Amino acid sequence: MISISGLKTHIYHNDTIFLMVILLSVNTSIIDPDPVASILAVLIAENDEYSHVDKLGYVVSPDLAVYYLREALRDFSSLMNKTRWDNPLAYEEAKNIPMDRVDKAIEGLAEISDPKEVRRIVSMIAAKALAKANKLKTMVQKEGGEK
Repeated sequence: MISISGLKTHIYHNDTIFLMVILLSVNTSIIDPDPVASILAVLIAENDEYSHVDKLGYVVSPDLAVYYLREALRDFSSLMNKTRWDNPLAYEEAKNIPMDRVDKAIEGLAEISDPKEVRRIVSMIAAKALAKANKLKTMVQKEGGEK
């Protein structure tokens, strides 16, 4: 197999006949992990809710990934109705999440058929969420003098 900038190419050889099959893989550059990671980060920073990241981090099925993201979005929606936030930076982050990009990322994730690709993307989302959450929590602790 030869990989040519996003294309997966298989060359089959049968005596004097060469057959080249080009398989288009999902272009993961259209799946922007940042807005989804931000949702998970806000849930961690405000509620200490790691379960969504934990579940998502080990998924290999796009259907299961979408299911877990639906659970996270449900919790995020409830969180947005909260009248008083403990972490003002998490609130600012939450207000600025572009939900149309979240929707596109979920649609892109649902279209992936390769389990390794699903795993790679959800692992990246989970890792980015943990990094963002840590940043949101640390900045509040520095400002508030806690811990």
